[in-house]
Amino acid sequence: MSVSAPPGDGQVPSRTRRLAILGICSMSLLIVGLDGTIVNVALPAIHRSFDASLSGLQWTIDAYTLVLASLLMLSGSTADRIGRKRIFQAGLTLFSLGSLLCALAPTLELLIAARVVQAIGGSMLNPVAMSIIRNVFEDPRERAQAIGVWGGVIGISTALGPVLGGTLVDSVGWRSVFLVNLPVGIAALYLTAIYVPESRASHARRIDPCRPAPGHPRPGAAHLRGHRGSVQRLAVSPDAGPVRRLDRGLHIAGDL
Repeated sequence: MSVSAPPGDGQVPSRTRRLAILGICSMSLLIVGLDGTIVNVALPAIHRSFDASLSGLQWTIDAYTLVLASLLMLSGSTADRIGRKRIFQAGLTLFSLGSLLCALAPTLELLIAARVVQAIGGSMLNPVAMSIIRNVFEDPRERAQAIGVWGGVIGISTALGPVLGGTLVDSVGWRSVFLVNLPVGIAALYLTAIYVPESRASHARRIDPCRPAPGHPRPGAAHLRGHRGSVQRLAVSPDAGPVRRLDRGLHIAGDL
C-alpha cells in the first residue's frame, strides 16, 4: 500500500474536522451504495414509461455495477498520483451530473448511458474515500473505528435502497430515485471543499504494463469474471447480439 503524505496544511486535523471528513466520506458511500439497489424497485415503472425490453431493464442495473467495479482500482491509483481531494470532487461532480441525466433521460438508451456516467463518478468515490480516512485518522484505534463506521454505511445503504425507492416511486415517480442523490452530492461537494485536505501518496506505484508474476492474476480479473454472470444473463435475450460480444470480451479480458 502506498504511503500517504501528510494533510495539505501539514497539520493533523482537529477531532471535529476529522469527524466532519468521516461524515463526508460516509455520504459518498451512501449514495453510491444506494444506487446499487434503489433502482431495482423502479424497474416496473421504467418499463411502463419506455416500453423497455427485459435486456434493456437489466442493462439499467448492470451497466452501473459493471463500470463501477471495473474502474475502482484505476480511480484509486490515479488519486494517489494527482490528489485524492481532486479526484473525490471530480467523482462527486460526475455522480451528481449522472443522477441528473438519469432523471431527465427521455429514452432507455440515454438512461443507460447516464448510468454509466454515474458509475464512473462512483468509482472515484469509494476507494478514494477510504484513502482519505486512512490519511486523516492517524491514530490506529481512531482509524479502525472510522473505517468501521464508514463500512457500516454499506449495510445501511443496501437496506435503505428498496424501502426509499418504493416510497419515492409510489409517491413521486421513478425519476425521483435519481433526483434524491442531488442534494446529498451537492452538500458533500461543498463540504469537501471546506474540510477535506488534499493528499497524495508520497511514493505512488509506477505504472507497470507488464504481465504479473506467474500464478498471480491481473488486477481486475476477478471483477471481470464476476460480472460475466450479469452479462451472460443478458445474452440469452434474442436481441442481445452486442451483449454476446461483450460477454466474449469479458471472458478474454478476465483471462489476460
